[in-house]
Amino acid sequence: MATDPVETLSTFVRRLRRIEAHPLISTDNGELIRELCSTQMHVTVYPQLNEAVQTFNLPDEVLFESLAARLRPMTLEQDRIGYGRVFDALDRLTGTDDLTTRLSNDHLRSEWTLATRRDRANRGSTTRAYGVIGDGEPVSDLDLAYGWLYEDSLHGDPPSFDQFGLRERYRAATHVFSHIAVVAIETLAYLRHLADEGHLVLPDEAFGADVVVSETTWEIRGEWYVGEPVDGGMSSVSDGEVPAEMRPIQEVYPPNPPADPPECSD
Repeated sequence: MATDPVETLSTFVRRLRRIEAHPLISTDNGELIRELCSTQMHVTVYPQLNEAVQTFNLPDEVLFESLAARLRPMTLEQDRIGYGRVFDALDRLTGTDDLTTRLSNDHLRSEWTLATRRDRANRGSTTRAYGVIGDGEPVSDLDLAYGWLYEDSLHGDPPSFDQFGLRERYRAATHVFSHIAVVAIETLAYLRHLADEGHLVLPDEAFGADVVVSETTWEIRGEWYVGEPVDGGMSSVSDGEVPAEMRPIQEVYPPNPPADPPECSD
């Protein structure tokens, strides 16, 4: 499917900005996400008990789930903003004559490849940081992470990793998808740099249009007109030319008269 490279990259930039605006990233400039990406192990050893305790501190699942949803389109090869198509578009728009730009484009493309790799056909064959051995065959952190994505979160596949439990699947998902988020942040910074230096020209909307709803309550003031119901619902217009058969909303739905004040008794 042929696509306009400017449109592809503009849509990609807007999605990257939506990721950047997510609370798990914007609150601390991505510090938590980078920590999760590093897959740090927190282990306390108690020699006198011959015991060690591993502690996990993960973000709220609902909050992280919304971040994973914002990342999802760019990990799909066939999506219009799948990273492969995006970097093909970037190469076309920036050209390959400048060695620094070409190498930088290639480096980020390889980072996306690394962050999104997985072997769907062979469980346990590809890991990002660790593997887990349960009652049956071993699985990788990538298997568990995408198990969480497809079975617990954004899709509805039949359960296939129940022997490891939801917590283990979610644990893997946090560092696997945080890796993608970190690469997304770095890519946005790079694209902004290209635009600032004049190496990349995109419509103003790519870097300026609203990408998140920050206010959940607002008012639209103006003159409203209503007409006969259309398809079972009220037809209305608040801007533009008003059809002759439509009437001001205050004539159709006059305000209720004020209630009489209660009578006082002695």
